[in-house]
Amino acid sequence: MLRLTVTLPNGASDERTFLKGPVTVGRAEDVTLSLWEPSLSRRHALLEPGPFGWTVQDLGSRNGTFVNGRPVTAPQTLRVGDTLQLGQVRIKVLECGAPAEVADGAVGETTLLTPVAKVLEDSGVDALPVAADASKKTLRRNAQRLSLLAKAHEALASQVTEEGLLTLVLDQVFSQLGPDQAAIFLKEEGGSFVCAASRCQKDCYDQLLLSRSLVREVVDKKAAALVVDAFTDARFQEAMSLRSVGVRSILAVPLLTEDVALGLLVCASRLAVRRFTQEDLEFVVPLASVAAMRLRNLRLALEAAEKKQLEQELALARRIQVGLFREEVPRLPGYTILGGNVPSRVVSGDFYQLLPSPGGCIALVADVSGKGIGAALLAASLEALFAGPIHLNLPPSEVCTRVSRLFFARTDASKFATAFLAQLDAPSGVVTYCNAGHCPAILVDAQGSA
Repeated sequence: MLRLTVTLPNGASDERTFLKGPVTVGRAEDVTLSLWEPSLSRRHALLEPGPFGWTVQDLGSRNGTFVNGRPVTAPQTLRVGDTLQLGQVRIKVLECGAPAEVADGAVGETTLLTPVAKVLEDSGVDALPVAADASKKTLRRNAQRLSLLAKAHEALASQVTEEGLLTLVLDQVFSQLGPDQAAIFLKEEGGSFVCAASRCQKDCYDQLLLSRSLVREVVDKKAAALVVDAFTDARFQEAMSLRSVGVRSILAVPLLTEDVALGLLVCASRLAVRRFTQEDLEFVVPLASVAAMRLRNLRLALEAAEKKQLEQELALARRIQVGLFREEVPRLPGYTILGGNVPSRVVSGDFYQLLPSPGGCIALVADVSGKGIGAALLAASLEALFAGPIHLNLPPSEVCTRVSRLFFARTDASKFATAFLAQLDAPSGVVTYCNAGHCPAILVDAQGSA
């Protein structure tokens, strides 16, 4: 996680948080941190996470990038408290921890696993009644936990973005537990876990490596883990050796919703700073449950919004397609001309056109491979390619030859189209046609013979 205070030349300041990198800073609208300040270049500087924390790099800006008054000539590692000067913009680094990772390693012998349901029961937030003979200490503890959880629930409910939600969860963890580091890992479609948000104290820069087997234990068994002695996991030991900060106490809790794990929340601390306890676990587990529920609701709302947006775009695409392929049904004495098209989806790659021609009419039927928006876009392109040669009143065979060459040159090799183009000479009744890989056309006479 990268947390910054950005101060503009007029004195206005704003705090910005970035869960992931890279972060491009500049005057352009399409950069990550866009600031309309003339002293900035369009793409002024690049901030990105590395194995040992965030770095800053100047992107060839006009006025340069400075860290604590010194010009940046190569990628430079940032530290909490550093001041960046980009033109007339001053940026203070509030937080810039190294990203947490999941690594190979076994669960240690001093790792205590407790089912989430059991922790919720012990914490008094599972809606089970407190025993009548419970001690005052138990009642006070349960009431305190419920109060904290209610406040957390209210705060989390105010978040409308996943980034804001994860940031607030880390705020709650640091406020109540004060760990050295905390990270939230979210499960991807392929089943892997990726760090979506992390935070560390000012004097803690070593990377938090989470044991892969510990992740499986926490997620698969739906259990909360309390690691008493992290030295039993060689991967943790390797991470700690970077700063020689001593043995760590670790909490790992799944983000469960409807018995499905969306990810996990991890807290780590040096024993000299804090040793996590069962009471800490009883706070983090309910917090993770509330966060998981809110995260699921945010994703469902996002999916619904995306679906609605897609439906609106498809409806618009359908109106555009109907407008493009609107036929000019010719009126010819002695002839009745009809046509129709029912797409299998809102839009499709099938289309037909009935167009007037000197002394008769032209009928075009075409089919682009595939369905949906992609096929519809190719169909629009194909219709445009047909328009020119047809307007020149060329023979059907010549029209198809020209269109085939252009369509092949402009289309991916995995896509193709077929077409049938016919030209009717009304006075003589002669039909001249060209079949370009399409289904055979059928001529039915007045007696019904095909």
